[in-house]
Amino acid sequence: MTKIYYQGEVVSLIQPQPPLQWYAVRIATRQRRLKHRHPDEPERQPFTTQHLLECQGFATFMPRYSVFRQRSKYRRLKEARFYPLLVGWIFVGWTLGMNRWRELFDTAGVVAVAGANGQPYRLTQERIDELMRKWEPQRYAAHKREKWMRTYREYAPGDTVKLVDAPFDGFEGRVVAVKGRHARVLLNLLGVEREVTVDAMSVVAA
Repeated sequence: MTKIYYQGEVVSLIQPQPPLQWYAVRIATRQRRLKHRHPDEPERQPFTTQHLLECQGFATFMPRYSVFRQRSKYRRLKEARFYPLLVGWIFVGWTLGMNRWRELFDTAGVVAVAGANGQPYRLTQERIDELMRKWEPQRYAAHKREKWMRTYREYAPGDTVKLVDAPFDGFEGRVVAVKGRHARVLLNLLGVEREVTVDAMSVVAA
């Protein structure tokens, strides 16, 4: 137990966490196989299974990435949506020495555990920490500027793009900068390069 002192007095005690044993668990990827739904992620099974495991006290780690997508074709504003990096897999951990296999396999969505020769392959906490650093969410998060761009036609400063709305419909140019819902694009107008500011949604990757 670690003691934290302030002005000579103990102000808090930090109880060290017991070591965990981790396993790579195969999970179903289709919502129809689940009996329960997570209220925040009603349409995606992997996150529902993760929620059910955490409710039982399991530690979980599911690498994921985010993209901006429109909730419907009638809403222009896009929102961040999250998807698993390793489709169909989640890392699950519990206290070293405990037998929780029955609880694990009784969880809706759990299919199998990675192993060899009929034995599950155990991962150390150090290995999981290494994977967490490798797959930290910030590395796979969608850039905020994509929130105002057309889906699957996103772009970045320096990219060659095409304008699809008046008054520059059909023109191609190079993106100088993107700020909020506006993009600055360098166009060649009658032989003269000119920088124009347009709606980010009216620009698509060429």
